[in-house]
Amino acid sequence: MGFFNIFKKSKRQQIRDNADQGREGEAQVRSKYEMNGYDVKRTGRGSDYRVTKRNWLTGKKVTKYVEVKTGNAKLSPLQKKKRKQYGGSYKVERVETNPFASLLGSSSQKKTRIKKTRKRKSSSRSTTSVHDAFFGSPKKNSSRKRKSSNSNSWGFGSDAGSFW
Repeated sequence: MGFFNIFKKSKRQQIRDNADQGREGEAQVRSKYEMNGYDVKRTGRGSDYRVTKRNWLTGKKVTKYVEVKTGNAKLSPLQKKKRKQYGGSYKVERVETNPFASLLGSSSQKKTRIKKTRKRKSSSRSTTSVHDAFFGSPKKNSSRKRKSSNSNSWGFGSDAGSFW
């Protein structure tokens, strides 16, 4: 038992707070779509809203299925199935409920940045930079085959003649 356990929320309270946060996010997204001229209807399962808008030039009706997620919430298996079923008309709207998230950067954005950085580092090992191509890499790579011993540092053999 630590001293800080007295500040920890109960599981029931945490679930209640997450549900409130989700309702606030849904209200934000609903008002956003209504302000942009969409007709917003609540769906039963697999998504939060079905939004429709008629294009006034062509008369075509555009329908999207919108799922609202707040914080680090993930899609449920049913929501993933619906996303696959509806394809491009299924939209996941991410809402930051923290008013300071834009100033400080959200925790979910930081996690994705870390993943991208790791991927870039692993892929950059196989590629060489322009500087390394001209001046050579400062690290010795033992897995690379060495050229024959009669070639100089520019890759020309000893029979190519000396420049100096």
